[in-house]
Amino acid sequence: MIEFKGKLKNETRVKIKNNETLLNRLLGGSGLNRPASKITTVSETVAKYNPGITRPEIEAWVWYRRKNGIPMKLWKDYFIEMTTKKQADFVKNGVLFVNPENLELEPFPIFVFGNVYTKLTAINKADTASKIIDLYGSGVFDAHIKVLNENKPAALSIQNPMESERPIILAISEFAKEFGIRQLREDSGLTLDLEESLFYVYKKWLREQDRDILGKVSAYEISTYYLGGANKPRDIDKIEWGAIKKLTKETGERLFKVFLHEALEHEDQLRLDAEYNVKYNAIPPLQYQKIPIGIEVSRKFMGFDLDIRPAQREGIAFMELVGSGIIAYDVGVGKTITAIIEVASALKNGKCKRPLIVVPNPTYNNWIKEMFGSGPLDGILSGTGIKLNEWYNLGVGFDGMDLESPVDEGSITLVTYEGLNKIGFSAETQKKHLESLSTILGQSGGTERNKEKELEKFRSIIGVGIKDTVADVDTLGFDYVVVDEAHNYKNVFTSVKSDGDNKKQFEIQGGQPSNRAVKLFFLTNYIQREYGRNVMLLTATPFTNSPLEIYSMLSFVAHEYMVKNNIRNITRFFELYIQETYEYVVAVDGSIQQKSVVKSFNNRISLQKLIASHINFKTGEEVNIPRPCKVNLPITKTSEYSKKTGLILTYLKLNEGQSNVQKKINAAAATGQDKNDPGKLLRLMSRSLNNALTPFLSTDNEPFDYKDFVENSPKIQYTMDCVKSVKQWHEKRNQPVSGQVIYIDRGKDYFRFIKEYLEKELGYKTGISLKSNPRKKIDEVEIMIGGMPAHKKEAVKEAFNDGICKIIIGTSTIKEGINLQKKSTVLYNLYPNWNPTDLRQLEGRIWRQKNEFGFVRVVMPLMENSMDVFVFQKLEEKTARINDLWNRNGRGNVLDEDSLDPNEVKYALVTDINKLVEFEKDQIGADLKSKEFVLRSQLENLDGYSTLKSNQNIYLDKTISFFKDLYQNFGNTKINDYYETSLGGYKLYSDIPDIDLKKIDKKYQNKIKKLNELYKLLTSLDAGQQDIKTIVSIYRLYKLSLIKTNYVTDLLISTASKFAKLQKSLFTNRGYDENTNIDLIKVEIEKEITEVDAEIKDLKSPEFKNKLFDKITKEKKRLQISGGTIQDRVNDFKKLNNLLSYRFSDVDHSNCVITLKENKSPIISIDKTRKLKLAKAKVAAIRIKLALVA
Repeated sequence: MIEFKGKLKNETRVKIKNNETLLNRLLGGSGLNRPASKITTVSETVAKYNPGITRPEIEAWVWYRRKNGIPMKLWKDYFIEMTTKKQADFVKNGVLFVNPENLELEPFPIFVFGNVYTKLTAINKADTASKIIDLYGSGVFDAHIKVLNENKPAALSIQNPMESERPIILAISEFAKEFGIRQLREDSGLTLDLEESLFYVYKKWLREQDRDILGKVSAYEISTYYLGGANKPRDIDKIEWGAIKKLTKETGERLFKVFLHEALEHEDQLRLDAEYNVKYNAIPPLQYQKIPIGIEVSRKFMGFDLDIRPAQREGIAFMELVGSGIIAYDVGVGKTITAIIEVASALKNGKCKRPLIVVPNPTYNNWIKEMFGSGPLDGILSGTGIKLNEWYNLGVGFDGMDLESPVDEGSITLVTYEGLNKIGFSAETQKKHLESLSTILGQSGGTERNKEKELEKFRSIIGVGIKDTVADVDTLGFDYVVVDEAHNYKNVFTSVKSDGDNKKQFEIQGGQPSNRAVKLFFLTNYIQREYGRNVMLLTATPFTNSPLEIYSMLSFVAHEYMVKNNIRNITRFFELYIQETYEYVVAVDGSIQQKSVVKSFNNRISLQKLIASHINFKTGEEVNIPRPCKVNLPITKTSEYSKKTGLILTYLKLNEGQSNVQKKINAAAATGQDKNDPGKLLRLMSRSLNNALTPFLSTDNEPFDYKDFVENSPKIQYTMDCVKSVKQWHEKRNQPVSGQVIYIDRGKDYFRFIKEYLEKELGYKTGISLKSNPRKKIDEVEIMIGGMPAHKKEAVKEAFNDGICKIIIGTSTIKEGINLQKKSTVLYNLYPNWNPTDLRQLEGRIWRQKNEFGFVRVVMPLMENSMDVFVFQKLEEKTARINDLWNRNGRGNVLDEDSLDPNEVKYALVTDINKLVEFEKDQIGADLKSKEFVLRSQLENLDGYSTLKSNQNIYLDKTISFFKDLYQNFGNTKINDYYETSLGGYKLYSDIPDIDLKKIDKKYQNKIKKLNELYKLLTSLDAGQQDIKTIVSIYRLYKLSLIKTNYVTDLLISTASKFAKLQKSLFTNRGYDENTNIDLIKVEIEKEITEVDAEIKDLKSPEFKNKLFDKITKEKKRLQISGGTIQDRVNDFKKLNNLLSYRFSDVDHSNCVITLKENKSPIISIDKTRKLKLAKAKVAAIRIKLALVA
């Protein structure tokens, strides 16, 4: 902000007058090598921001874009005439490449964008290869192959011995139902007459598995209830049904992995690997660095030279390549600047004419400021000729506007979320797109009547003929849409509906769809369908760990891309990437029930590539954004700082009033489930969080005054004492007091008490004059809540960043668009939220660049025995999962996501230890009974082992004899029947030499081929190769070629399979070989059965129950958080107050190291800093004078 410094001296006026021409050149002209224009040129920025890209590569890129309909108006210096010779030179020099799928020429980034495997398949076709070689030579063809192979992702294989690195295919997936196999390995005990799908062969294979392999469920239960999706039988209660659903799902998928890895023939495994990699593992990394960018924007931005960082350059190139995408940059990385430059480039190059930018209300003015500046300070688009339509929320003042015609070309329209709600779609656009887009959202299926109901619902949501809308997107001509803080629209898909057979394979729920998210889905997909691309979403946090949110965000920018890459809908997405399971949660009555949760993200490599293809993600650490070091409190044993600081805890004891309220909450939960009040549990959880903040929120009692409120709310009292310690630390050293932010997203009516306490008890002042306008007053403690006028929020924000306001108490309104970083040192989060997205946004208010301090603390006070601690733990876990999802380091192909550990739920939320004892006892009993069943089955099998072995030998001898007879008389095997004349009469195998194979039907060609294969195997059998594998192969060909079966051979294969499994379970798994005395094994099994029976009986004894009670009590105590006194916890906080002594320049922010020592070097006050800047400016002015004189 420019400040008035007083009148100029006369001698200064004279010097300015005498050197007016030179100064004008210096300040705005071209003197001292400064360019004359206020805006950059493409030539300048190409030279600056495109290292490693040659001019021919830039020319090829511009030519390609123009060929595909983008005028590229800014790039006239790089327009070329693509002659045949130049085309050949570009291809031979690796500037352009031939797309083997359509033989069109493409630049390198486009050539390796998309499915590399399909391009390799296409280029290796004989006719394609010959065309490329004929046109450009074999060297070019070889170079193409080399480039594709270098960019091809490493193939995944189900044959990999490391299970975590295999591709994951679900048994219930469309892939399993469509992929056909011809045969299983001989030890599987199954032979296939015809090719069948993995899904159906797996069902047959399951029936051949022994109970010890299946575990607690049967093959019938897996096939019926999981694979078949059957509903709950009437004779099974809910508890048993929950166990069946969990076990059949987990066992079914566990054994399907075994089936793929161990039962399939090698040839089928190779085919499966190839198909999986082609469909789902074919996307290489995007080649941003080879995409040229050239921009025309202001040289200055807010008084400084506008310089684009590498991350911003990548974001612009990313959007140039993918067309529609999400810029997911951490707070401070510069997503807004990236978006503004991208939109300007799109306008200038002709990619769009009328972009629409949609922003949250709090960030509206900031967008205007960053685009077009403020006062004398230029914004990014100042001087570019681009106009701005400031439509805000389309409220008062827009009645007279022409909203029936397209907005001006070359203009940007800026609206808030509320403004977007007032823009709908015309009936013509609805007719063109509504039904197909509604089918995607509704996940198809259902009756015609239900479909029409859904259509009507979506018409209402998107604003077709609705009185509340004032204009139509298509009428206004918008052809590019940008949405800021797009995570606010993430609830599009909130469940996976039943398939066509009314089977619901995935039961994860995500709440209700958001109307504004549904509307944005229509808007973004309308833009892409009409204009091919042109959608850009901005957010620091695109999703939490919910797969529904991941798919929803991708559906805005990559729906057609996902369809093209075999992910046609959300069901296919879940089949490919989500492993669902059931885990125990606490019901309203305190009992433990089961709920569907995400167990793991499957095919992590493929999922990360899909995400990266349309989401450009950057953390502040990744791009080395200069931010303070962030210290999260509590510092627990797992914190990276704990070794240096010890534990710095924030766990507080509930006071007597809070304890009484919490007991009532527990009692209400134990009264039983109320069918008329399904939201009871959530309400009680919310009440527990409210009580943890202050008991006044959860009772009808009201505080007498501010002291009564603070002193009876431990969490708030703790915060006040911490604030006081910071204030005193600065004042003791005669320093300006740093800023602190108190976030409480509940109880805003009580904020006045906190403010009054801070002013009356801690000495914060009121009525301080603003430096920019002394007539305006501000308090050192201000409240910021929703509904505040924008100018008031802006005034408080500026006063806080200027150091006048010292404390802000705010609700969720401060999470977005309110930057409070300049002088902040502590953020107190007094109301923990389930969502890591909200936490990240909140932290970003003070943890961002341009903070003057070296450290910031983010403090979360937590109350013992409340929902506080549980929410905090969930928040930590979710944050870790999101980080894992973005982490592309090699960690296997499965990302474990165990959403809720059953013990954690039991011990954290269930207060009745007797219920935990009964639950644990039931679990132990079920495990013991299952173990007993398996042992008795083994004992029974052992009794029949000798008989089985004898039968196998008998059936083997008979089968060998049968096939030897067949071999001796094979010449008499008939090829056709008497009534078939196409072979010129009745033919036998011995007649084959006289048959012209080229002239007969393909049916007989195939039959003769199979008979030849069969005869070859029979020859090896006759020569002594008489193992089971050979027999299985012979029998398969026998059935396929002669359409016959042999009863004895069927018995042999079935018996051999059972015998092999018995050998494994009874001998190999126990460390014995088949020559071990059976009686020895029998004694061992009987002993184990006796021990299990004794354990089952012991379950009923009081001693066992007491032992279990003690064990659970200890475990609960171990997991229980122990709260401390307010004074103890404040003393912990004060240990880190010496961090306040470190300015930003004192700390290495690329390697944050915490310290408890005070920084003794003098801190330069703000006034001294200003004086130093003025001194430096005077020195610079003298140097300029000397240069002018010279």
